[in-house]
Amino acid sequence: MKILCSTPKSKARCIYKLSFPDGSFYIGSTGNFRQRLSGYKSSFKNSIGSVNKLIAAKVALFDTASFEKMYVLKESESLREIEDIYIKASIGNPLFLNRSTSAFSNSGMIKAR
Repeated sequence: MKILCSTPKSKARCIYKLSFPDGSFYIGSTGNFRQRLSGYKSSFKNSIGSVNKLIAAKVALFDTASFEKMYVLKESESLREIEDIYIKASIGNPLFLNRSTSAFSNSGMIKAR
């Protein structure tokens, strides 16, 4: 799988979006954008360590994905609190791939696709 990245590959703390050609997407946060991008590329290339089963299925289905910064955090901002705002704004969207309804938990949303 090829990951297209239209935003500069800096070490920024940010909220990011991983999107697939069918419009489905995953919202995440990272303390190092460049490192997270590299981790996804490695995981997808080797078909290991995917974020969740829904993303693994998308990786198997498509040959490209896009990876972009949605918001770069200021030093005083909390990564999880800002990510939680983006996750809550996406709940109810049938294309939203996150398993959880909160950035503070990995449990909650169960989806069948």
